[in-house]
Amino acid sequence: MGSMRVEVTALLEVRRPGSSTIGIGGYTYYWSGCSIGHHLPGVATAISIRLKPSIVEVIPVNEQIIVIRLKLVLGFMSLIAVYAATDVCKLDLKEMFFAKLVFVLDSCPWRSIHIVFGDFSVVSGCDRAGYEMSACPHGSGADTSSENGLLFQDFGRSQKLKIFGSWH
Repeated sequence: MGSMRVEVTALLEVRRPGSSTIGIGGYTYYWSGCSIGHHLPGVATAISIRLKPSIVEVIPVNEQIIVIRLKLVLGFMSLIAVYAATDVCKLDLKEMFFAKLVFVLDSCPWRSIHIVFGDFSVVSGCDRAGYEMSACPHGSGADTSSENGLLFQDFGRSQKLKIFGSWH
């Protein structure tokens, strides 16, 4: 990551129990795993030591969401790293994930910049009908056969988020 000058990244399936931090190789790693001590999928962020003085707060929400709040020159930024349930999970688990994510976003100060990144386990498609304001035209759109794709698009539209990039 250092040779590519990556300052912040999300890490998935970290399989570390609980939540903690460790500094290695020019990065500080913050993780949020299963609270009952099992080595199950979890989410983490790696943040360059250059940004460490900017960190105001680390909020390990659960094994799927962690929030890092930074104080920047122009204000605050909330980085929300996520690891969504896969398409094979039950619908109620997926809906609980998005409900929790909406709660986390609503809990972030509204004047700060919000960046949500990680793995939403989304299958891409090209149908943007009804989602033109939230999905970018390049590699976006929900695959109508994918529950996760539709939940993701609905989440973006309900939060008035602009979704960039492509996914698979």
